[in-house]
Amino acid sequence: MVALFVLITQGSSLAAQFPQLKLWAVISWPILSFVDRVVIQRILHATVGKALFGLVAIRPRDGRWPTSFDLTKSWLLGIVWSLALAISVFGNYTGGSNGRFWDPMPSTVRHKDVIANSVGPAVTHPGARSTR
Repeated sequence: MVALFVLITQGSSLAAQFPQLKLWAVISWPILSFVDRVVIQRILHATVGKALFGLVAIRPRDGRWPTSFDLTKSWLLGIVWSLALAISVFGNYTGGSNGRFWDPMPSTVRHKDVIANSVGPAVTHPGARSTR
C-alpha cells in the first residue's frame, strides 16, 4: 500500500522511467493482499505483519482458527470497507453502522495466549468462550 502511494505521488518522475509501473502496482496489490491475508494466514494463522509481532488470528465466536471462508470473507469486507472509507473521506458521506458489521471478522491475539488442545485453540482472555 505504501509503495502504491509513492507511485501515485511521485508518478511524474517514475512514469518516465517505468511507463507501466502504476498499472502493475494496481494489478499486483489485490493479488499480494489476498495471498497474505488468506493463503499465508490460513497456513500460519497470521499474516506476515502479525507473525513479526507474535500475533495470530482467531474466530471471535469460538476461539478457533479461522477457516478459508472466514479469511476470504474478511478480505472481501476489507476491500469494501476501504472503498467505503475512500468515499467517506473524499465524498461527503456521514453514514455509519450499528457496530455489528465487523463481528464476524477474525480477532487478533498474542500467539502465547492461544493454547492448542485436541479440538483446536482455546483463548485464555476473558472475552472468549471456551472450546473445551
